[in-house]
Amino acid sequence: MPTPRLSKTRIKQRSEYLKQRRYYLWAHPQCEAHPLVFPGEKPLRAVEIHHTRGTIGSLLCEEQYWRAICRQCHSFCHTFIKRARDLGLIAPVGEWNTTAKTKHRVKSL
Repeated sequence: MPTPRLSKTRIKQRSEYLKQRRYYLWAHPQCEAHPLVFPGEKPLRAVEIHHTRGTIGSLLCEEQYWRAICRQCHSFCHTFIKRARDLGLIAPVGEWNTTAKTKHRVKSL
């Protein structure tokens, strides 16, 4: 099955995201979730970006909803969604793919 084509807008967003991601991980070298997910353990090096509110539309590049995290914590967030939500690592129910200020759904591109 072929990969769906991306719109020109999404291609531009992804390009910007990759630049922002590189800098964000440099500026946040330790996992931001590790102290919450594994209290008492030394945080690991952050290697991924976790989008706490989703990646649809402009949310892909909105850093206020990002967490620099290790692979182990990223897997935790997507495996144990309710617990991750309780820890503030995933948006509250009904707020996925929305901005916190407007509580409006972001349009898909």
